[in-house]
Amino acid sequence: MTSSFGVSQMPGFVASQKDYRKVSSTSIFEHQEYLTMFFGYCDQCLKVLVHGRDEPFVCNQCPYEFFVCNKCIAHMPRQHPSMHTFSKSEWHNVAFKLAHDLKHFGILCDGCGTKSFGGTRHRCQRCDTSFDLCEKCIGTTPKNHTFKIISNRYLRACNHKLLAQRVLEVIYPSLVDSNSYALATTPTDTVYIAKSSLPNAGLGVFASRRIARFSYFGPYVGYKRSVDLIHGASSYAWNVLDKSGNVMYYIDAVDPKNSNWLRFVNCPNNFAQRNLMSLVYHGDIFYLSIRNIEVGEELLVYYGDAYAEKLGIDTKQFQ
Repeated sequence: MTSSFGVSQMPGFVASQKDYRKVSSTSIFEHQEYLTMFFGYCDQCLKVLVHGRDEPFVCNQCPYEFFVCNKCIAHMPRQHPSMHTFSKSEWHNVAFKLAHDLKHFGILCDGCGTKSFGGTRHRCQRCDTSFDLCEKCIGTTPKNHTFKIISNRYLRACNHKLLAQRVLEVIYPSLVDSNSYALATTPTDTVYIAKSSLPNAGLGVFASRRIARFSYFGPYVGYKRSVDLIHGASSYAWNVLDKSGNVMYYIDAVDPKNSNWLRFVNCPNNFAQRNLMSLVYHGDIFYLSIRNIEVGEELLVYYGDAYAEKLGIDTKQFQ
């Protein structure tokens, strides 16, 4: 489903951000680093990496990003193709800035009045109504508030996906079905996988509950490949364009061992069937519901004209 998209733009008083660092938690989901920074993991030992704190190495030859931590880099001559070279990844610096600059859209700082502010968001746990402060105002509030860090939704989705993928990396060898890796990522409280309602389309994704309009799913998982290899893209690939309309890279979910359930979403045969649209946010692909989707209805996203023409679909109805 090769298609193209441009980048779219989605008990105890705690008095300051400094005080948060003193609070310990047994859950990684409540840790400050998880709430405010992008996570990654070593492709060799699966150690969790925090971008902006850890400095991983990346293979210069692998067509997809192969990261290793500073302990595993010494083992690469024996455990990775010997002709491959590694260099320090610059992504951890980019990701650190990106995480800090992400905006909390629609959220108003009750201290300075800034709407859709960036940086760390702090919400009072005592107030009945929403009381939020940006990182600049957190140290200026009365002591009758108890604050908790609220993660940016995009950052939280990326970290959830990353940790889920890491868990599947551990359990995959024990799975027999080649599709099990991608199938295991299915959020069964929302959707289920079954034979598609479309002829000869294989498996499809169906709503297990009513999905409201403007719900989003993602990101789409697959190998991120450079534009030089685009001639080898499969029907599970999306092109990602820059603001000038040039292909930066493509994301290919051809391998069920390195993808998620979104690979099973099919292309509609006509405009009326379509209930999802795809969009790109910070280089990742997401699916957005463009109308309410009822229980038992198949989720369908338009793949683009090139793919639709191969299926004999009239593309004019989608323009």
